[in-house]
Amino acid sequence: MHDQLTCASFHTARRATIVYPVGPGTRWYCAATLPQAENRAVLNLRALGFNVYLPQFVKKVQRARAPWKTEHRVVPLFPAYLFLSFDVELDPWEEAATCAGVRRLFGCTPLTPTPVEHGAVERIMSEPVIEPDPTARPLPIPVGSLVRTVAGPLSDLNLLCTWSTEERVGTMMTLFGRATPLTLERSQVYLVA
Repeated sequence: MHDQLTCASFHTARRATIVYPVGPGTRWYCAATLPQAENRAVLNLRALGFNVYLPQFVKKVQRARAPWKTEHRVVPLFPAYLFLSFDVELDPWEEAATCAGVRRLFGCTPLTPTPVEHGAVERIMSEPVIEPDPTARPLPIPVGSLVRTVAGPLSDLNLLCTWSTEERVGTMMTLFGRATPLTLERSQVYLVA
């Protein structure tokens, strides 16, 4: 679900989903979610009427099957954790603890959840979201690093980087028993180690 949120609309959606606790006894509590079920838990908790805050940020991710391609995804800041606010004396918090997608609420005893320190969630909310710069140029590959080719007749070769710029990479490959220099476009290789 979080993949449907575009990076451009992330700030607007983030501001729209932040709801500060109201009432004298209302506090923030931390809930552990099932693995990769943060968004499902948020939807179910909001359907029950709870104020929920899931800290997220935009992360640049390499694709598994095409490591030379990257994409931006909105991911949780604390995977498998979220914050919700309620008054432990007035609100039916037991429903939140057994909600689909929620594993448990944190507490010293199983009978009562423990609130998060005053101001901790608000500090997280006030931090600016850092997004990757889409116009940023790739950094040069360090000399001596191992690179792998990704396209063409020389695909899946491990080569040694001898020099690099933002656009091109100089490598050394063994051809017919001797070292041969080979210059490739930056988009044709990715850093292995």
